[in-house]
Amino acid sequence: MAPLSDPSNGRARALLGASVLFLILPPIFVTLRIWARRLKRTPLCFNDYAIMAALLSTSGYNVLSIIGSVKGGGGQHVYTLTSSEVTVYAKISVAATTVWPTANTLVKISVLHFYTKIFNTRMLASSAYAIGAVTLAFWLSTVMTAFLICRPFAFNWDKLMTNGYCGNLSAYYLSTGIVNLLIDVIIVALPLPLLWGLQMKTSRKIALTAIFSLGALICIISIVRIDAINRLNYSDITYSVVLDSICTALEPTLGVINACLPLLQPVVSKCSGSTGPSNPTTSDNDADSFIDDLAQHSGIKVKQRVEIDSAVAPTL
Repeated sequence: MAPLSDPSNGRARALLGASVLFLILPPIFVTLRIWARRLKRTPLCFNDYAIMAALLSTSGYNVLSIIGSVKGGGGQHVYTLTSSEVTVYAKISVAATTVWPTANTLVKISVLHFYTKIFNTRMLASSAYAIGAVTLAFWLSTVMTAFLICRPFAFNWDKLMTNGYCGNLSAYYLSTGIVNLLIDVIIVALPLPLLWGLQMKTSRKIALTAIFSLGALICIISIVRIDAINRLNYSDITYSVVLDSICTALEPTLGVINACLPLLQPVVSKCSGSTGPSNPTTSDNDADSFIDDLAQHSGIKVKQRVEIDSAVAPTL
């Protein structure tokens, strides 16, 4: 394997640089989220713990990507690598196929739970739980397939085994990407009918829609990733996989960041020197905290979730 400083290794350096950046950013936003909770004097709840677990999984994936670049030749032509480097890359890839869906699933579960705390409507709660169940089932099937698609398991990295075989890896990666994209689109769209049912100016609805639609960026990344999967050259996988690897790492990274952004208004207010309500809440801290902050930011006159329910009920 040529050193990363070699001018011909631009793709390898890009992969390594992206992995390091993606490793640094999510912890910053999760830390700000926890700080926002402390500023509001509200206890952590399930979606906070889920996003912390997602952070650990996302960080684990990015660490694997860094190891794959430094020790496994990620971003370099496979014919320039030693057999041991190819083995390292293959083992890293197997581990990544279990860590990545875990990170994405935890992000989705956190966001869905956040929805149920903000919009206290039976229809949204039922939809969120149903989507959550589908998400968990998809995670389980993805992880199980990762372990079972090559038999014996060691054939994932030891292609010299005479009795080994693998299923259609291309179809597995492609179908996983498509289903993941569909779930993301549904989750992004889920709260939008409720937002547009609120009694407020259209400009404010658009502003709120933009806040809740940040996940659309992840959907765009997913589309790019699916196209990258279609273009993979499996005979030179370490070189052709760079765009796919960057997009794959970017999905949970942006997911963690986007899940934290709506809750950071107390931090913004603190840093800008403005003051806001900081009384502890007695129940449904997500709803109270987020709605208070959103009301201050957008001018919405909301004091309790029941007012949101009455505003959106006619649209359900």
